[in-house]
Amino acid sequence: MTTATREPQRAGALVARLQAILAAKGIDPDTAPAGPIAEPVTALELAARRIPPRYREALATQPEVRGWVEAVTCAGRNGPAGTRGIAYGPSLLIAGPTVINGA
Repeated sequence: MTTATREPQRAGALVARLQAILAAKGIDPDTAPAGPIAEPVTALELAARRIPPRYREALATQPEVRGWVEAVTCAGRNGPAGTRGIAYGPSLLIAGPTVINGA
C-alpha cells in the first residue's frame, strides 16, 4: 500500500479573507518577518507607561499606603518568562487630594 502525499490545503472563507488582508498590507504569511522581532515588554514597563509623568517619582509617606505597597510586593511571583509580576493583592483607594513634592 502506498501513501499519497499531498500539499497542505487551506480551506474556508475566513482564511481567504485573512490572506486578502495580509496581501493588501504587503505581508506574505509564508515568509518570516523581515525585521527583528521586538523584545517582550515586561508588566512593570507596561505599568510604568500608564503612570502620568507627574506621579512617576512619587513616594509613599502614609503608613497605610506603605503597608499596601508591602502587601502587593509580597504577593508578586515570577511569571512564565521569569519576570516578576503581581498575581493578586489588595485594592487601594486614595480619597482626597494628593501632594507632590510637598506642594
